[in-house]
Amino acid sequence: MIDNTLLILSRGKKGLSIRQLSKESGVGASTISKIENKKSTGSLLVASKLAKALDLEIDKLFILEGREEMK
Repeated sequence: MIDNTLLILSRGKKGLSIRQLSKESGVGASTISKIENKKSTGSLLVASKLAKALDLEIDKLFILEGREEMK
């Protein structure tokens, strides 16, 4: 499951609107909006495209149980 909060923060940090991120990632704006609003979890392919557009490692976009333990 893609972490919607991390997606929103990462997009904001890069100064991108949903439409701009859509254009850069090739992921539909409606899909990005659904993920950010917790109406979709997003697929691995979507996460890969978003991570690349946001200059993130793909695992940074996922909600991982025990994330705190991994630090």
